[in-house]
Amino acid sequence: MKEKLRKVNAEDADQALAAVKKQKEVEWARDQYAKAFGLRTERASGKGSARIVLSGLDKKDPSRQFAFTVVVQDVLESRPYDVIEDCEPTLPQHCIDKALEESRKGDLELGACKIVLGMRKAFIDQVAETDEWNGAELEEALSQ
Repeated sequence: MKEKLRKVNAEDADQALAAVKKQKEVEWARDQYAKAFGLRTERASGKGSARIVLSGLDKKDPSRQFAFTVVVQDVLESRPYDVIEDCEPTLPQHCIDKALEESRKGDLELGACKIVLGMRKAFIDQVAETDEWNGAELEEALSQ
């Protein structure tokens, strides 16, 4: 009986160590994303929601923050990331739809990464479009 308990305790200890190791790997990956992409996650209201905050996207103002909320409907479905809400600054719906569509292609486990990368690209594109528009408006005003 004691031998059986030792074996069970050893297996529990191995599982606990594996869980701690996995948690450290997740934390390390999160920190790497934070450094590389100016990424921060926050709690969002609502079940299955996370607020993603990005910085370093606007070359003129690297500290400017861009944010969106991801709502995870059901991770067992083939399309778990069904909603992106509360984009700041506001993005056109087709940009959000494109990020969601890309996240649903291929490996499901990479979906969250694909959403972050897709939304990051959408915000960068939006900044570029806004800068071009503001630049054209300024040129027109100066030429008059």
